[in-house]
Amino acid sequence: QAISGFIMYSTVHPIPWREFDHSINVYQDDLAFLRGHHFVTVYRSGNIIDLLLPDTEKFVAALNAGNVAEAKRIYPLARMYFERSEPIAESFGDLDPRIDNREADLEKDETWTGFHRIEKILWTQNTTKGTEQLGKQLVNDIKELRAKIPTADVSGELMVQGAVDLLNEVSTSKITGEEEIFSRTDLYDFKANIEGAEKIFDIFKPKLQQKNPA
Repeated sequence: QAISGFIMYSTVHPIPWREFDHSINVYQDDLAFLRGHHFVTVYRSGNIIDLLLPDTEKFVAALNAGNVAEAKRIYPLARMYFERSEPIAESFGDLDPRIDNREADLEKDETWTGFHRIEKILWTQNTTKGTEQLGKQLVNDIKELRAKIPTADVSGELMVQGAVDLLNEVSTSKITGEEEIFSRTDLYDFKANIEGAEKIFDIFKPKLQQKNPA
């Protein structure tokens, strides 16, 4: 409950890394602990990306069938699995933008692919036409990501920092609706982001309680 409260508090009050570091009493002597592979293994064992694939395949099947309503229904649900993985997205390399890039974040001459490209077509044109290749690439990219996860360069420090950064992003920029600007399904993302961060806090909770039993 205390951890959940901290997470909910941080969505309203952004917490810089140094303040967070102080608030849970994680100091230099704990950095080696944060690098422990045990925590990374536990986080990976959550099968977040494994669950992302079948729902994305259902989403793409709806696109290929021309079922706009069903594709719109599945879209935010499938994305929740990816949004739960956001704390470690830095380790995904170029797969992160290939899967999750927003139109506003595109670099000059960058090819736009992924969920949000499909989202724009579904909600602004109300059609699945033009999504066949995008859907195929999305599934292939997620399969590639799933294969990469077991050897991804993920440290305990990245997990904790990623969770804090994500909660700050939810409270300061995602809250404006910048993520799902066409579908307006941002609340699904917020819920998934908080759940992803909470998973990390749950993993580290025993160590935090050792440092500060209160």
